[in-house]
Amino acid sequence: MVEFIAMFQPTFRFPRNNQEAIMNIKYPERIVRIVVGLCLLSVIFFLESNWRWIGLIGLIPLVTGSIGWCPAYSLLDRLQRAADKTP
Repeated sequence: MVEFIAMFQPTFRFPRNNQEAIMNIKYPERIVRIVVGLCLLSVIFFLESNWRWIGLIGLIPLVTGSIGWCPAYSLLDRLQRAADKTP
């Protein structure tokens, strides 16, 4: 089971600077993000008022769940590491 989950956690290289980036969202959370994103996107089809466009917010969890990398997690991790280094 661990090997199955590990194959969804590959590293990839950024094309510009050839640095490795590790996916920072685990497999179960990725599934939850994709489901939540699809549910929010479905709001576009069910609401009739102008509020239906709020469903476009679903693109954020859908994309971050699909690629497995969240910029907010990366930023928070860097801030946490910087706070741990200061005396």
